[in-house]
Amino acid sequence: MSVGFSKTSDRQYAIWDPANLSAPLANENIDTASGQLMPFYDNDTGVLFLSGKASKPIFPFQIYLTKIEIRVTVTSDTTSSLMTVLSSTT
Repeated sequence: MSVGFSKTSDRQYAIWDPANLSAPLANENIDTASGQLMPFYDNDTGVLFLSGKASKPIFPFQIYLTKIEIRVTVTSDTTSSLMTVLSSTT
């Protein structure tokens, strides 16, 4: 997983396959803000939290990785509904 900015200054995340870094398996723009997103993963619940320093919103995601699909779902109403379902060829 990586976090950063798009060419249009939107904050975004990307999920990568360590065996093939040529293109992300999934990526999504989250919002437009100046603060860098920081990922925090709770291994017990399987929830990934993205938040920026001195930023009010916290974006919780559940990530399901299988050979067939990658599904990233926002787990609360913190933002508008973001959902990515992509077929994986790996």
